[in-house]
Amino acid sequence: MPGERPFVHAFSTVTLDARLASRTGFSKLSCPHDLVRLHRLRAKYDAVMVGANTVLVDNPSLRLKYVRGKNPKRVVVDGALRTHPTHRVYDDTAPTILITSTKAAEHKSGLIEEFKNRGVRVLKIEPVEDTRIPMKRALQLLLQEGISSLLVEGGGRLLWSLLREKLIDRLSITYVGTVYGAGPVLFDGEGHEGPEAPLFRPVKVLLCPCGREVHVELVPYYDTSYLRG
Repeated sequence: MPGERPFVHAFSTVTLDARLASRTGFSKLSCPHDLVRLHRLRAKYDAVMVGANTVLVDNPSLRLKYVRGKNPKRVVVDGALRTHPTHRVYDDTAPTILITSTKAAEHKSGLIEEFKNRGVRVLKIEPVEDTRIPMKRALQLLLQEGISSLLVEGGGRLLWSLLREKLIDRLSITYVGTVYGAGPVLFDGEGHEGPEAPLFRPVKVLLCPCGREVHVELVPYYDTSYLRG
């Protein structure tokens, strides 16, 4: 719960069928208003977090571009250590923290040194299975690093990991009026069987000035036992 870990706000822009990108990787969904909305949030939070797939596919810098302010810290969750120090997120424009597994760090010690030589702070965590990072433990370590608020921008596997451990405190989704039919999804994991799945209650609904997007902000109900009587 917040206080023991950073406040977690997840933000994504998706198609009507909750795709983050097309099957070929095309992911330019946001209108200019949505980009400003995202960067305003970046400016409010201590750090921005993404998963390894987002770094590999999009190669983002995670810096502020559409608003003024101080660049937030950047956090990359990469349990298998698939990203590389040459990716833009590891440049010197803002402090970056790499969270990886002890298993991957042991097998790729040379790569760990390259990250450190670029000024990247490396946090190694004992994985839950294979190289999967336990996100509650990761957030506790980020709190110790002085990060009390976190904006998570994807991708689907990272968002599922946070949802699975009931670690999302606020969820913002911009829906774009298109359908891809295939491609990476907003939450990508083993799935819930049904009644135990968390519910999210909308607290804000906004028709974007562009006229083709709807922005929704939600808060979670993780205890849905009342639905089962």
